[in-house]
Amino acid sequence: MRRSFVTPEGVDLQLELGAAGTRAAAFLLDALMILALLILMTLALAFLSAASKGEWIMILWLLGFFVV
Repeated sequence: MRRSFVTPEGVDLQLELGAAGTRAAAFLLDALMILALLILMTLALAFLSAASKGEWIMILWLLGFFVV
């Protein structure tokens, strides 16, 4: 499947879309990487919060979750 896309400069790009299975696999791979990053970030911040009793650790986790 090809899709025509015209840029603001007037360039006509012919883009070839991936198949549904390829796009689903890419989405699952992205979701697994995001989940792994969130788990690692949670573990790292849990160890930091054990060392210091501050609420800023939870603030950092929420900001990191938002960014990811």
